Amino acid sequence: MEVGAGVFDKRRMMFGHWLQHSAGVTAIPADLGIDMAAVQQGNNEDLGLMGMAREFATQRLGRPPNGRSEIFRHSFVSTGDFPLLLEDSMNKRLAAMYAQVTPTWNALARTTTRNDFRNADVNFGDATPNLEEVIEGGEVRYEGGTEAQETYRVKTYAKGFRVTRQMVINDDLSFLQRKPNEYARAGITLENRLVWEQVLGNDPVQGAALFSSARNNVGAASGNFALSQTNIARAISMLKRQKDRNGNTIISLDFATLVVPVELEFMASQILEVAGYSPNNLTGEQGQVPSFIRRLRLVSEPLLDDRSLTNWYLFANPASVDIGELAYLRGSTSPQIMTETTTSIMGVDYKGVHDVGAKIVDYLGTFKNVGA
Repeated sequence: MEVGAGVFDKRRMMFGHWLQHSAGVTAIPADLGIDMAAVQQGNNEDLGLMGMAREFATQRLGRPPNGRSEIFRHSFVSTGDFPLLLEDSMNKRLAAMYAQVTPTWNALARTTTRNDFRNADVNFGDATPNLEEVIEGGEVRYEGGTEAQETYRVKTYAKGFRVTRQMVINDDLSFLQRKPNEYARAGITLENRLVWEQVLGNDPVQGAALFSSARNNVGAASGNFALSQTNIARAISMLKRQKDRNGNTIISLDFATLVVPVELEFMASQILEVAGYSPNNLTGEQGQVPSFIRRLRLVSEPLLDDRSLTNWYLFANPASVDIGELAYLRGSTSPQIMTETTTSIMGVDYKGVHDVGAKIVDYLGTFKNVGA
């Protein structure tokens, strides 16, 4: 039967709450009058996908639709309310799932936003000025005015999926949780890959490889830099002696994160234990763990295992030195699900989209060992 505009608005609100509940985002408000017992027993057809599609088609046509083909043709319109209501519910779930995951890239990069997709120059100013004596009546000499820069841009990454006619007829609401979960993981996976591929590839930073003996941020295999308390202490000592472009060491450099392949996670957790750890054949060390090692955050990243099972890294707190940054397009700081503009009576197409870019911009505050 035909549904009046005022009644339909209330029904639309009810559908929205029900879809968000089905997506695991919100609870059903009590004043909506939904018989949850009947729904759970499958006795409330109006809240099934087909029932909702029928009402949206009825509202669009001004009359009840003639059969399922007409229901799909007039409810699965890309700019119509029904696909957008599904999109909104999925995006709320996606944002909630994305926020629950702590990415590993935040061990060395801070976040920012960009207004567009054009190349952006990043100034890295971690060079302490050399203050010079000024004699009476003398002039103050100014810095050269040129800061070192790295360039990168935000790019678009996407993949599509379809809510099919069969899913609607079968009243399969599982996609409201499954697809947002998948695309939240896909967004984090992409971000981790964008950052760690630069680290693992030893990409050029400031005109030279990120890790090198000249930069005092690499432990040679011949130096026996296997993961241990002693070698972590040696690495921190090397990092504290790093020099910036003006030849100065960085005061109060805060080393915050030890990053290891999954292969070394158990050993690393033993090394960082507050009460020390028992002697073992892997390290041969025992006793109280020094406080400066105990403070390190441990991160294991599977991407490291693909390159080496023994390499490990130390990174300073990104708040104390600009190592890298990850940029989102302004207004979309997480992946999003969008309705495609083309439609079909076979279903409605969606795309998971993530606008993001990343760049390692400085070598200061970074260390890599290169062997066991």
